[in-house]
Amino acid sequence: MHFSESRQIEVAGNQFTLNIIRSIRRKRSLALRVDSKTTLSVYAPVRYAIKRIENFVQEQASWIMSKFSELHPQSGNSTYQFKSGETFYFKGEQVFLNLIPPTPPDLGVKLVDNQLNVMFPEITDEIIRKKVLYQQIVQWYCLEALKLTRERLQFWSEQLNLTYKKLTISNTKTRWGSCNTSGDIRINWRLIMMPVSLLDYVVAHELCHLVHMNHSKKFWSLLNSVMPDYKERRKALRQFNKELLI
Repeated sequence: MHFSESRQIEVAGNQFTLNIIRSIRRKRSLALRVDSKTTLSVYAPVRYAIKRIENFVQEQASWIMSKFSELHPQSGNSTYQFKSGETFYFKGEQVFLNLIPPTPPDLGVKLVDNQLNVMFPEITDEIIRKKVLYQQIVQWYCLEALKLTRERLQFWSEQLNLTYKKLTISNTKTRWGSCNTSGDIRINWRLIMMPVSLLDYVVAHELCHLVHMNHSKKFWSLLNSVMPDYKERRKALRQFNKELLI
């Protein structure tokens, strides 16, 4: 005999429906399954408290997102052609790609007003051209993301009176940020394409995990103490048009 109930849970910035299936035959262990893009199932003993089950799910966040990636692989955005005049985004604002023949020492990528100037040699092979341009532009985004994220981490660390250990800019397809028990924080470089307020939300969110490695009431209360509008920012992050990202 078993009993089932469902509730909503957020794991690594993603919203899931959590199906809790209790069995009188299961005595101690918990088992977790990723059912679909939006659904998780946990098999639990009858008397296990909800809080204990939710904590177990949060502890499995890395495994969940790894399994999620396997079940739902994401290909790169194919809408970008990487040609002059094409629109990209930087800190939530439109910038226009401008390919310029390279003239030493002016090499690389530079943002001038709303133009993303990329010094780039002519390459006839379209596949190679797009691949090289992609790598060049993403490298620039990553460097900008690193600089801005360091600034925002410094600001929010002071607001929360917390100290993190290390910052890493990540290229994950499933998570905006993460924090481990060693104090290491990882932030997705694509956040630099969004409004800074959304980067701030992720940064403050991960810093709060230095105190609470879960999404308990105490976690959200800590975040609310420095960012009272965090719910609006979280909603905006979820609704951001992912097609605008590289």
